[in-house]
Amino acid sequence: MIAEHQIIIVWLALGAFLFTTELAVPSIGFIFAGFGALTVGILLNFDFIPSNNILFQTVVFFGASGVWTFILWNPLKKTKLRKKKIFSL
Repeated sequence: MIAEHQIIIVWLALGAFLFTTELAVPSIGFIFAGFGALTVGILLNFDFIPSNNILFQTVVFFGASGVWTFILWNPLKKTKLRKKKIFSL
């Protein structure tokens, strides 16, 4: 059985890995999953979600990724379009 602090580290490491993947593979999807994983790690750290229920953590991960997508989609899209206009001059 994995200890509680190890579960937190796994989620935070997954978030860092997803952010790194976003830098290596230029897309926009991995950043939302990274924020979702970091959200689960932070919620576990402050005992807002149970550390012994992996299924619930996974549901929170997908839900948090969806919420982050909803919040950040338009600002990131505008930033990406602005960069294209600058480089197309």
